[in-house]
Formats: sequence, C-alpha cells, structure tokens
Amino acid sequence: MASLRSSRVSSALRPYQVVAVCTLTAIVVLGSTLASLRGSTSFNLFFSDPLRFPHAADAAQPSTLFADRRNFLNALFVKRVWAWTTLAFGAQAVVLRRPWSKLLQRASGEGQPGANDPLVRSILRFIIATVAWVFCTSWFLGPSLVDRTFMLTGGHCRLDVAGTSIRVPAELCRTRAAISYETHPQLFQVEGFNTADFDTSSLKDLLPRLRGGVDMSGHTFLLVLVILFMLEEITPFLPYLFLRLPAAIRPSKALIESLIPRSLWASLDPFHPAPTSSSAPNGRNGSGSRPTSSTSVKDNLLASLSRPHIQAQLTAGGVLMHIGLSLWMLLMTQLYFHTLAEKIAGLVIGVLSWYALPKDEAPSRPPASANKAR
Repeated sequence: MASLRSSRVSSALRPYQVVAVCTLTAIVVLGSTLASLRGSTSFNLFFSDPLRFPHAADAAQPSTLFADRRNFLNALFVKRVWAWTTLAFGAQAVVLRRPWSKLLQRASGEGQPGANDPLVRSILRFIIATVAWVFCTSWFLGPSLVDRTFMLTGGHCRLDVAGTSIRVPAELCRTRAAISYETHPQLFQVEGFNTADFDTSSLKDLLPRLRGGVDMSGHTFLLVLVILFMLEEITPFLPYLFLRLPAAIRPSKALIESLIPRSLWASLDPFHPAPTSSSAPNGRNGSGSRPTSSTSVKDNLLASLSRPHIQAQLTAGGVLMHIGLSLWMLLMTQLYFHTLAEKIAGLVIGVLSWYALPKDEAPSRPPASANKAR
C-alpha cells in the first residue's frame, strides 16, 4: 500500500510543477506565434536548410544580437549549458541538500541515507537527466534521438559546394568531420558537378550539413529539461527564501503553501543565520589592537563567506540566475530559430524527460530540536 501511494504521489504533478510546465509551454507557443507573425525566424531557417525553406532566401537577418547564433550567450552558456548545470547542481548538493540529508539521518538514528534521502534523490535525478541529455543530443546506440528523428522525417546529409548540393553519407554529418577532395575524392564524382571547373586543392575544410528533415529543436529540449530539473533541486528551499524577502515583495505564506505544499519544504531553513560568538568590543582584534581598514574588510568578507547561511544564499541565488538565464535563452530560441513544430517537439521531449525523473517525497519531519541544528 505504501509503495502504491508513493507511486501515485510521484506521478501526480504538484501545483508548482503545473505552473512551471504551463509557463514553459506559454513561452514556446506564444514566442513561436510572435516569431511567425513577424517573420523573425525566416533568415535562420533558410541558413539552416535552404532546401526546405527556399521562400526565405530574401529574408534579412534581424538586427538584434540574439538572432545571431554566434552571440556570446549562445556560445558561452547555451552551448555549454550542461556544464553550467553540473556546476549549479554540485553547489546546491553540497551546500543545501547535504546538511538536510545529515539532519534527517541524525533524527532517524540511521547512519546511512535511505532511498528517499533528499541528497540520494538529487544525485539519482542528475544521473538520469544526464543520460537523457546524452541520448537526445549526442548518442543513442549510434546517432542521437535528434539525428534519428531528422533522418526518419526525410533528412539527409549534404555538402554545399559552389551552389551545388552533393548528397553524402549520413555518418559524415554525425562525426562533423571536415571533407576535402584529397580525403574523399569519390564524393565529388557526381552528376552536375565537374571537378575540372575547380582547383581541387581549394576543395578542403568543407563541412556537410543535415538537410530536408524535421530538425527537432535541441536547444528547446535542453533548456526545458535544465529549467525543470534545477527547479526540482531548489524548490524545497524556496519557501524559506521567499519568506525572507522585503515585505513589499514578499508573497503570503498561504500563497507559497498553495504552490509548494508544506510537506515538501526542506526540514531546515538553510538561510537562517547560525549563532556566532560575540566579536571583540570596539572593533578590536584579539590582541587589543585595531586592525587596518583593508585587513578588516578582507577578514569580514572571508568570515561572511564561511558562514553556512551566506553560502546557502549565494548558492540559491546562483541556481535562480541559472534558471532565469535559461528562461531568457529559451525565449530567444522561440523568437529567432526553428519552426513551431520543431520547437513543440523539443518542448514535449524535454517535459517527458523531466517527468521520468524521480521526484522528492515528503520526508519524515525531524523533531524541533534537530531542526535547529545546522
């Protein structure tokens, strides 16, 4: 009975999860609709696949920075988003989840974490999410799921040379290897392409591209998965963070509990300052001499950073910045890249991958005395 109840709880979406999925769906649908009305994706669609979108040949590139796939945020963040996600995950696991896990172990009297331990669940989620990322974007018993979808919908690998499109083996697109006449002379022996018209030494460093199929938006998939995954990691601690906001912008406790049930809150408030020993009077150090200004600032900064609640605040802030930047880049993807169908496919696969992840279950509440320990 307990396992059945646990299965029902884990399969049902919580209110905050419904809000998150609906928000991401709205970003994809509304952003893509706006892009279609403005024609802001036309330039990149033709650049990606002129065979499928010949009507966009005369489209001008939007003047905004984010329409350029080489923009710095795309290059430094989106292209390396799983590395940034791993960094954010590791920080929250050590700073936020580990103390919570230790508290529950002390309260239960068990020396080892159980299957429902918040840190164990977090690590398991990360492993499964990483596997989903690899399967969809890099490798799935050969080509990735994105590449397999592309090929199944009529896609093929082509090499564009001087206005001529040459079909080449799909493996060359998967390996992304540069092609030259010297290394692959047989590829250029096709009808409509006369090598006598070219200096063959100039036929080098050519990169084939996938053309003709449905190119599921890998960025949409990955950013959706990242946002939902990191939201699961930070959610148990968000109520404590919200309740520490200034009164003018602080949500009511009733609203917080309606979105994040009280049973899902972490068993301790990681942002609560731990008791500290009183400092020396009159700002003097232990020897009785007044420290220099530069030394005092440095020591105070190091002392602040060593406090658990400050580390928790910085970690939570970093995770929320990561989620916020991912949301922004998700919106930019909808406005300037891919077709609506390709972005919807990325959204669906991203949500399904997140749905398959193990979710936190309500832990047994430790006694109040244990909850104060940090």
